Amino acid sequence: YLAISAVAEADAVLVHDPATAEIAKYWVPEVADKIIGVHQPFPASQFESKLDPGAVKARFQVGPVDPMIVCVGDLSERYGQDLLIKAMPGILKNHNQARLVVVGEGDLYWPARVYARYLLLEDAVRFAGNVEGQALAELIAAADVVVVPSREQTPWWPVLAGWAAGRPVVAAHGAAPGLVAHEQDAVLCYPSENSLVWGVERVLYDAELRATLARNGRERLEERFGWNMVAGQVEQALTAASPSIP
Repeated sequence: YLAISAVAEADAVLVHDPATAEIAKYWVPEVADKIIGVHQPFPASQFESKLDPGAVKARFQVGPVDPMIVCVGDLSERYGQDLLIKAMPGILKNHNQARLVVVGEGDLYWPARVYARYLLLEDAVRFAGNVEGQALAELIAAADVVVVPSREQTPWWPVLAGWAAGRPVVAAHGAAPGLVAHEQDAVLCYPSENSLVWGVERVLYDAELRATLARNGRERLEERFGWNMVAGQVEQALTAASPSIP
C-alpha cells in the first residue's frame, strides 16, 4: 500500500523496463502520464576481457596472430553477411591469413555457406552459429576488426560491443545512421564487396587508425550510452516534472 501511495504522489516515475511501466499503470492508472522511460547504460564492463586473444581465436580455429574479422547479426539480406563473404577473396589477396567469423543464424545461413564453398573460402570463413553471453563478449574482445555490413539500419549492438571492447569497427553507411562518424570512431563504407574490402584493409593496414577508432569509440560509448547518459535522462525527467526546481 505504501509503495502504491508513493507512486501515486510522485511527480515522475522513472522505469527502465516496459513491463514495469505496464504494472505501474495497472495498479495506479493516474500515473500513466508521469511515467518516463530511462535507458540502462550499455554493459561495457562485460567486454573488458583479460583472456589472451590467441586463446579465444583458437576456439574458432584461427591462429593467434591471424587477423580475425568478426560479424554478428541475423543471417539475412538485411544484415549483408553475403557481401562480406564475397569480399573475402579481395581481403585475402593482401592478408592471406585473415579469417572471418560469422556469428548468427537465419535464412541466409545455408546460402552463405554455399557462397563460401563456391568462392573456395572454407578455410577462411567460420560459421559459428549462435554465440551468446560471455563467450560472445570474449569473441568481440579478441577480434581485430568488427564489421557491420548491413544494407540498411540494423540494431546498433555490434557497433557498441566493438567500442566497449576497444576494437576498431567497419560499418556500412546505412547500418547505424547518426551513431558513427567516418574515421573518427569507425570506418564507413558502402554495402558492396569492393567497398568492404577497402574498409577492412583501411583498418588492417593502419595501426594508428586502429588505435584512434578504439579510443574514440570507447569515448563515444561512455558519452552516449554510459552512466552520464542515465544521469542526463534523470535530470531531464525531474526538470520536466518540476520545472520550478532551480
